[in-house]
Amino acid sequence: MLATLFALLFCVGFANTNKAHASNNRVYDLSEWQGNFTAKKVKKLKHEVPFVILRVQYGSSYRDKTFNNNRKLLEKYGLPYGVYSFSRYSSAGAAKSEAKHLYKLAPNAKFYVNDYEMASVKYGSSNNATKAWVKALRPLVGGKKILFYSYQHFMLQHASKALKYYDGYWVAAYQSKKPSVNSVMWQYTDRHYSNALGKKIDASLLGKGKNWFIGNVELPVANKGDNASSKSTNALVPDSQKKSRPVKTQGSVKYYNSNLKLTVKDNANFNFYNHLGEDTTYSSRKRLHLVKDYKAVTLFANKKGVTKNGDVYYRVTRHGKSMGWIKSNSVENYIDYKSADEEKTIKADATGEFNEHVKGSHFAENKALGSVQDLAGKKVKIIGEAKKVGWNTHYYLVQYEGKTMGWTYQSVFE
Repeated sequence: MLATLFALLFCVGFANTNKAHASNNRVYDLSEWQGNFTAKKVKKLKHEVPFVILRVQYGSSYRDKTFNNNRKLLEKYGLPYGVYSFSRYSSAGAAKSEAKHLYKLAPNAKFYVNDYEMASVKYGSSNNATKAWVKALRPLVGGKKILFYSYQHFMLQHASKALKYYDGYWVAAYQSKKPSVNSVMWQYTDRHYSNALGKKIDASLLGKGKNWFIGNVELPVANKGDNASSKSTNALVPDSQKKSRPVKTQGSVKYYNSNLKLTVKDNANFNFYNHLGEDTTYSSRKRLHLVKDYKAVTLFANKKGVTKNGDVYYRVTRHGKSMGWIKSNSVENYIDYKSADEEKTIKADATGEFNEHVKGSHFAENKALGSVQDLAGKKVKIIGEAKKVGWNTHYYLVQYEGKTMGWTYQSVFE
C-alpha cells in the first residue's frame, strides 16, 4: 500500500510539475516497436513534443523497419528528429563502421545518439571503441550534437573515459528523482502515455533547452529557387524545413534546391565533377577541378543531390562561376570570425574543452588545449568570437591571465 501511495503521489506531483511545459521539455524515443506513423499521428505529435528521437539500426546489420516511413512523415509535417543507433560493436573498427552507417541512413537528422547499453566489445576496450564511434561520426556531422545514452552503472563500467568526447550524456533511470550525474537528457520512464500514438512509450526530460538539441544546426531561410543568386543568403537550409519533396529525380538521385555557404575542408579528398555518377541520364562523367587546389576556399551551393544509398552532394559556385559537384563530407559550415574585447564568467559546473580551432570548422586537426573545468567559476577575457552560418549561438576564444586558452562553446559561460 505504501508503494502504491508513493507511486500515485510521484505521478501526480510529476505531472503537476511538468504540465505547463509538457510540450517543451518532454520528448519520446521511438522504434519499430511503436509501429508506423500516419499523417494524423505526426500532426498530433507536434503538439506533444518539440522533437522525437528515432531508432535507425540495431548494430549495422539490422535496420529499423519503420525508420524510413516515419522519417519521411516527420520531414513532411515539419517535426524535427534526432536519431540513435542501438550499438553492438565488437571493436573500435566495428564502432567506426556502425557510426558511419548511422549517418549514411540518416544524413538529415538534427543530432545523433550512441545507445550503448549491452556489453559487446570483444577486442580492445569498450572505452576505446566508444570513443572511436564518436570520432568517426564527428567529421560527417560537423557541429550537430552527438550524445551518449546508457544507464549510469553501465556507463561507469564501460564508457566513462569516452564520455568526454561526446556533446552530452543521456541518462536512463526509471525513478522519481533525477540522477545526480551530469546529463543533458533524462529518460525517466518507459510507461508514458502518448495521446498522439495511443500507447505507452519511453519518455525523457530535457536538461537543456530544445534549441541546444535542434536549433543550432541549420536554420530555415526563404527558398528563392535554383535561379536565385547564391550570395542572397548565408544561412543553411535543411530539406526538412525547406521542401518536403525533391524538385527532381533522375536515375537514383533526388535533387533539392539549396542555398548554402560552405568551406572546403583541409582533409577533403573528393574532387569536383560535372555530374553525379548515380544520375544515369548522363552518359559520362568527368572531373572538373582537383579539390586539393581549393582547400579552405568559400563556396556557395545552389543544388543538393541525395543518392539512393544516402550520399549527399552539392552543386557549388565560386565567385559566381560553376565549380561542379562536390561530396558533402568534403565541405563544412562557413564560419564568420570577428575580434572581441569583453569579460565572461565560466560556470561553476561547466564541462568541455578549449580547442585549437572552432569545433566543426574546416581544419583537419583540432587539438584539445585544456579542460574548461580548470577555470570553473573564473572570470576570463574574450578576445574573439565565431558564428557558424545558420547558427544563432557562438564560440569564443578565451584568454586567462594573459594566456590564450583556446576556443570553447558559449554554453560554458554564465
